[in-house]
Amino acid sequence: MISRRPGPAGRCPRSPELPEHPDYPRILAVFNEATGPLRARDICQALDHALLPKNIEGAPAKLKHLVKLDTTGGAG
Repeated sequence: MISRRPGPAGRCPRSPELPEHPDYPRILAVFNEATGPLRARDICQALDHALLPKNIEGAPAKLKHLVKLDTTGGAG
């Protein structure tokens, strides 16, 4: 499970330096709407990705990239 620490006003901060891939802002939107912990499978479903192993296994890498950029409020 992946949990998040909310930023100011209970929202994850949005960084202007997000990677160009369209999934990154969508992932942050999923976290902003989440009321509890998320799994990689939950993120794939929210992004309308097929629930294939390659998609589910790739989600944590994208999350780690966001954490590395410090866009999720220090989750991880």
